[in-house]
Amino acid sequence: MKWALERAAEIDAFGMGELDVSGIPPRRLAELSRYDVDGKASLLRRHGDSRRLATLLATAVYLTSRAVDDALDLLEVLLARAERETAKQKLKTLPRMERAGIRLATAFRVVFDTTSEQVDTESGEISPPEVATLTAMWERIEEVVPREELAAAIAALFELAPPIDSDAGEARRTMLVTRFPTVRPFLALLVQVVDFGATPEGLPVLKALKSLPDLMGRKKVSPDEIDTSLLTGSWRRLVLSAPHMEPGTVDWKAYVFCVLESFYRLLRRREVFAKNSSKWGDPRAKLLDGEAWEQVRPTVLASLNLPGEAGEYLAARAALLDGTYREVAGRMPANSQIVFDDGGRLHFAALEPEPEPASLLDLRKTVEAMMPRVDLPEVLLEVFSWTGADQAFTSITGGEARLKDLHVTVAALLVAHGCNVGYTPVIGGIDELKYGRLSHVDQTYLRLATYRAANATLITHQASIGLAQVWGGGLVASVDGMRFVVPVPSVYARAEPQVLRAPGRRHLAQHDLPGGIASDAAHDVAVPEA
Repeated sequence: MKWALERAAEIDAFGMGELDVSGIPPRRLAELSRYDVDGKASLLRRHGDSRRLATLLATAVYLTSRAVDDALDLLEVLLARAERETAKQKLKTLPRMERAGIRLATAFRVVFDTTSEQVDTESGEISPPEVATLTAMWERIEEVVPREELAAAIAALFELAPPIDSDAGEARRTMLVTRFPTVRPFLALLVQVVDFGATPEGLPVLKALKSLPDLMGRKKVSPDEIDTSLLTGSWRRLVLSAPHMEPGTVDWKAYVFCVLESFYRLLRRREVFAKNSSKWGDPRAKLLDGEAWEQVRPTVLASLNLPGEAGEYLAARAALLDGTYREVAGRMPANSQIVFDDGGRLHFAALEPEPEPASLLDLRKTVEAMMPRVDLPEVLLEVFSWTGADQAFTSITGGEARLKDLHVTVAALLVAHGCNVGYTPVIGGIDELKYGRLSHVDQTYLRLATYRAANATLITHQASIGLAQVWGGGLVASVDGMRFVVPVPSVYARAEPQVLRAPGRRHLAQHDLPGGIASDAAHDVAVPEA
């Protein structure tokens, strides 16, 4: 983490993050930076000074943002790891707590059995308690649990269990504070390198985060030096009333984790954001505002078929949501497939598979007999001939010229990467399959943007097939070896207006797959993910 922040500081020292590039189209900046990052230095030397400078500027702007993204991604990993390790550590204490708890329970059962009046269930006769003195009661207890073991069990529970008036997270937070060495090396560098901003809700947390380096390493920190309004739940006890701290002082290590916990939560909600970051930046910065929004507002509202005022539309959506909730709740008592446990969790009974009809078995045999026995590269070449998806693999240089029989090399590379077998199994005797050609095409033509464009072409073509439209509207997917099949006798075999959109109303939808495809289900159009 410290190295990632130092890398971000080194890149930021060039000052490119302070340049105003808002007048340059973001797509053009992305193309230039991708050309420099993915390309070769020899290609850059072929261009004139202006093109080289523009490319270097775009790359520097991109790397400034990427370095901050990488650092905050790593921060997320470290905080999540600290949470996991704390949870594992807490789990390791459960056996001790269980043993201590069973000893206490056994002892107190003896107390209740020997000091309570006994009632005969048959005759109703009430008998006096079995013991009348404290000494006699202890004798009965020590017959099942020795006094030394009972004292050890009490000490273990006081050590491991949180106080009675604490919340459920106090034990976890207490252990989390012990992991302070994990965050100490980079905490000061974090607030120094990353230029954070915040919404009004996140400002107190951001201010507290920036004050943490001044508190670290001090022997005494008073409550007046921290923001006590951030101490919610068990954090108030851990920070202000730690038993190992002197009266009038606070546990600043616990305060550090209290602030980091709030900071991480608000960072994920973007109430706190990094100004020079594309992933962790302010989402409001990309929204149109003022005159720019007023110019395009009628077009945007008309394209989405939305009214000018949101009140009436939101009221209709709220009424629909409320009606749907009530309808579902009304069917629950008669639904034997739904069960609520004692904790209020909802459980659905597993659906048993329906028997396959004979017609399906016959159809499967017929289709299998009709399928040709071909290799995977031949399938790719055949699909390329149907869809033209190979045309999406363009050169990183942006040139129009294409290599001869490029589709053959692309098919071989897709097999090599998709099957994780490398170049060796696909190298052949023809020029299109030689190592040099494969390596050149891999570096020049295969990248994230061309993969997305090719996937969009494939999905668009699939959506135009009649059978695919019947089986889920052409959006059935196979991801990482798992097939998500929508059978015909299913409520999901067609678009549900109540779920997706109101009748006649357009919408925007995102379909998240490893291929990075966003799909507009209303119009059967597949576009690259933004």
